[in-house]
Amino acid sequence: MTELTLKAKHDHLAKVASTRDYVKALAEFVWNALDADADEVAVEFSRNALDGLDSILIRDNGSGISKTRAEHDFESLGDSWKLQASRTALNSRVIHGKEGQGRLKFYSLARKANWVSVYEEEGSLLTLSIAIDADSLHKSSVSEPAKSENGAARGTILELAPLKDTFDWLTSEEARSEFDAIFAPYILQYPGVSIVYDGRLVDPNATIERAYEFDRSIIVCPGRVVKDLSLRVIEWKSKAGSRKIYFGGETGVVLGSQSANVTAPGFDFSVYAYSPFFQDIANSNLLEVDGLTDPDFARVLEYIRDTIGDYFRVRQAEKSSELIQELIDAGVYPYEGDPRDEVERRERQVFDIATHAVSSYSRDFKKADNSLKKITLGLLREAISHNPESVSRILRAVFNLPQVRQDEFSSLLQKTELGHIISASSLIADRVVALKVLGEMVFEPKHRHTIKERGELDVLV
Repeated sequence: MTELTLKAKHDHLAKVASTRDYVKALAEFVWNALDADADEVAVEFSRNALDGLDSILIRDNGSGISKTRAEHDFESLGDSWKLQASRTALNSRVIHGKEGQGRLKFYSLARKANWVSVYEEEGSLLTLSIAIDADSLHKSSVSEPAKSENGAARGTILELAPLKDTFDWLTSEEARSEFDAIFAPYILQYPGVSIVYDGRLVDPNATIERAYEFDRSIIVCPGRVVKDLSLRVIEWKSKAGSRKIYFGGETGVVLGSQSANVTAPGFDFSVYAYSPFFQDIANSNLLEVDGLTDPDFARVLEYIRDTIGDYFRVRQAEKSSELIQELIDAGVYPYEGDPRDEVERRERQVFDIATHAVSSYSRDFKKADNSLKKITLGLLREAISHNPESVSRILRAVFNLPQVRQDEFSSLLQKTELGHIISASSLIADRVVALKVLGEMVFEPKHRHTIKERGELDVLV
């Protein structure tokens, strides 16, 4: 048994290893397996008699960890073999890790990490075990290699136990969806790879509703120009989408993420942004800090969110158009023909989005007959025409729309500034009508004998 000691102290390593993103912590070990040329990786949860979690296992059929590599990598931090390679040795796949810190991410999950690895050396299969205790992250115990038992196959089994908490959330649909979102681009790029999470295969093709890739962009930032920003959005069929922006380097491997903070009612999605710029930010440990002071990253993040926000406003309009056509065919749509001007076009856009929200979440509206729908939609149109800011209150009081959907609609109305445009246009139209009436009172001969004090009206006009 060999004991390896990192030069860094335990307190520093604990800060490096700590994370509240437990899915990302597990993902680090999956990335390590993929970087070792594994074609099959499985994350398994061992449960006790009460269905609670006892331990977490990550299995793979990769090339394993040799004695030489273990002594080098587990005795150093930031000097991983991956620094000298951009692709894996056997399958020439892109490599995720570079700094050799991923193995310490177990610290937030378990009190101990145990690796049992089978690797090939000089035509023989050898077995090696490595152990790290959460209380002594700077120390690693590495066994002497032993000849593997008959029937053994290359690969590594990592056991995280005992766990520091219950971590039942890791088996939820939300956690699974987040895990799937992290590895979806990798599976799409390398379809021959199999990744299983808690018994279910990560299969993006079965869960993707729609995918869209934007043209590459150049963004001028305060301190630099970010070239070749690749942006992709995936809409998921499931209702537990992560709604995150995932950042990757030029290799397309996810380095980190942040909340999307994009108003997109009714959509579950993930955004993938790739650029060498994000590798630089990741190296500075700033990639997952929302509201950070780096002005270049803040500008890029603003561009991504604006672009995705515009995309989903178009998608919302597309979804609404199908419903609107049904209402037109039923004769209950309160507008006729094409919009008369830009103001009415924007007014219709707000109306269509509001109507889609009502149809999606109000059972009473769905069950109503066409005559009632016609009256209701007519009143909604009048509200939007004269006081669009009141629409949110109407959606709550009349249609009993859930609060979260009211908030989404209000945010959408505010971000598109449609309400301000319609309100201003309505005010101008009302004033034009008033001036027209006053003008007739002063200048039309038929009113000459019935309207008094015309001199004062003349001055007013």
